[in-house]
Amino acid sequence: MSHSHPRSWQGHGFDFTGAVFDGADFSSTEFIGGTVDFTGAQFTGSAVDFNVVFNGGTVDFSRAYSAAPNGLPSSGSSLPPGLILPPTW
Repeated sequence: MSHSHPRSWQGHGFDFTGAVFDGADFSSTEFIGGTVDFTGAQFTGSAVDFNVVFNGGTVDFSRAYSAAPNGLPSSGSSLPPGLILPPTW
């Protein structure tokens, strides 16, 4: 079934607390408004890509573990407002 118009996730909240990602492509995602919670998430695959736009809202990776997914700035660099990374990334 096809939809007559696109759907937007912008401004909505998503809770991925404790989720395990062994691959995901968020490279075309824009995190604008809302809250996306990756607290305690585990990123196990090398094919997880977050080369995306962070503009407002909150995207929380605190207490996520394993290596940082591709496309995220390091926690030591200047982070966009609302982006929360573990200190080890």
